[in-house]
Amino acid sequence: MRVLVVSDGTPDSEAALAYGIVKARETFGQLIALHVHQRHFSSDEAERRAAKQALQDSLRCFESLRVLIHNHSCGIPASVDFFIINDCNDIVRYASKTQIDIIVSPPAFEAMFSNARCLVDIISSEDEQSVNS
Repeated sequence: MRVLVVSDGTPDSEAALAYGIVKARETFGQLIALHVHQRHFSSDEAERRAAKQALQDSLRCFESLRVLIHNHSCGIPASVDFFIINDCNDIVRYASKTQIDIIVSPPAFEAMFSNARCLVDIISSEDEQSVNS
């Protein structure tokens, strides 16, 4: 099973990643972590600077995700990718193109659920806390 975990650096995406790793282990599958950054368009100089800073922050989150995957994938095939998106449909297209069996996503990307051609699990940090307690 090919498991795609969508990450944006939030606590919810950390919970989705933990769940995705478990799902990949259970199915002897492959984990693909996709760190996404929402593209921002603006003609305003201050907004462009803010968007550039947000991209740099997102790249730092991506590097942290790579380290986390390396340290916690524990023998399952795993990869990490960075993807700049316009909207959630870009994630669905990515999943279709890479033949994903299940998408594990934080609630921020729940809008993709209706358009996906595979299973989608929406996981929040609250879900992880209720499982662990």
